[in-house]
Amino acid sequence: MTEPSKSIPPQVPAGEAADGGVSPRGMETLRRRALIAGPVIVVLYALGMVLLLAGIYRWDAFATAPPVDRILPGEVVLAVCFIPLVWLMAAWWRSREIPHAEARKSVRPPSPPSTAAETERSVAVGWLDEIPMDLSRYTLRQYAPSDLAALARIASRVDPTNPTSPEEVLSYDSAFADPRLLRLRRVVEERESKTVVAFSALEQHPWTYQPRKFWADVEVDPDHQHRGLGRTLASHLESDARDESALCLWTTVVSDDDRSVRFFEASGFRVVRRSWISRLDLATAKVDAFPDRSAALAAQGIRFTTLAEEGPDRPEVRRRYYEVHREASRDVPSIVSPSDLSYDQFERFEFGRPGFLPEGTFFAVAGDTYVGLTILEERAREPGVLNVGFTGTRAEYRGRGIAQELKRRSVEWARARGYRGMRTGNDSMNAPMWSINERLGFRRQQTWLTGEKALESEALEAPRSPPT
Repeated sequence: MTEPSKSIPPQVPAGEAADGGVSPRGMETLRRRALIAGPVIVVLYALGMVLLLAGIYRWDAFATAPPVDRILPGEVVLAVCFIPLVWLMAAWWRSREIPHAEARKSVRPPSPPSTAAETERSVAVGWLDEIPMDLSRYTLRQYAPSDLAALARIASRVDPTNPTSPEEVLSYDSAFADPRLLRLRRVVEERESKTVVAFSALEQHPWTYQPRKFWADVEVDPDHQHRGLGRTLASHLESDARDESALCLWTTVVSDDDRSVRFFEASGFRVVRRSWISRLDLATAKVDAFPDRSAALAAQGIRFTTLAEEGPDRPEVRRRYYEVHREASRDVPSIVSPSDLSYDQFERFEFGRPGFLPEGTFFAVAGDTYVGLTILEERAREPGVLNVGFTGTRAEYRGRGIAQELKRRSVEWARARGYRGMRTGNDSMNAPMWSINERLGFRRQQTWLTGEKALESEALEAPRSPPT
């Protein structure tokens, strides 16, 4: 997804700075003193030079004077002013890279490596060569709702293979808006253009909810990468996580982005899972890899239908949809034991998303119970391409070829309606589902590494359901 700074670098302890231990408040005090004392010292030093030159012009009198009288007034002034002048120059040197007092108070850059191992890792990823964020050009602030379109734009530029729209971001934010689920975002704005060019997010997702574990995301517009923006955002993000007593952070990185992966590893993340995005060209889909099993499954009392046929506005249909989705999701491989969505969360998200397709949502039904499903949804930024949101069956109905039949039907339906492609995600631990997709003709496009960084060594408390 990004610039190397997607991962989280070492954090500056509270009250310290990355320039050798002077805090932003101490730096501001130093600067104010330098501004006050500077003109006085310069005037005195100039006076000393005048007096010294005047003494040199009177050399004859100076040479015949007693030793004690040979000390010229200018020399005295110059000697007195020398040490303050050196101090003034040092103060200016220390404060020259922090031109805005307000920014100094709000932005703490990450500290440099403190051990030989950290130094070696940082050199490997180019950290020591990366310049700090230019605070005269950029400003860091809290996210505002008006930044939503900028988030979608940046995410799409960072990962053009998975473009997203403002409507999709808004749908997610609205469905899972809950003050008990942490969602803390910051943005970097270019001062001159007032354009948001980077953002960070520290969040809890309702389907992987753990009270003290958080997802971390940092994304920087490609035109503004390698300028310290990501490191600055990441520094604040980890500090925020520690303020929340976080046990660990999770993040993702594209596996073939070597620089990002090195930064990911150097920042303390270890790979815990792999997943990938795969795509299917519907023109070459191998639907014949799976024979039509409708008759054989009908003999077992299982029929197939769609949400459109069942009636998407019927409360009992929505409830059955929720129940099969919840049951089938519990066994999906995940970084932690999946958390159940509440019915309200599920209803807001599934029925409110921009790409919602009732006719592209397929069910396997036994009696009045939905026992399997596959969900197709349109993609706003990829016309003609469908996303496979989820496919699964209840545990007691697995092994009968229900998922294969659902997949076959969905591919035939999409091709018959003129769609050109499909995309889906697969976890490396979900071999049965990947086997179905691969036989249909899905091909891997992009592999993601999911990493975990421990912030505390305590054991994580038992999973619990997210707030509803």
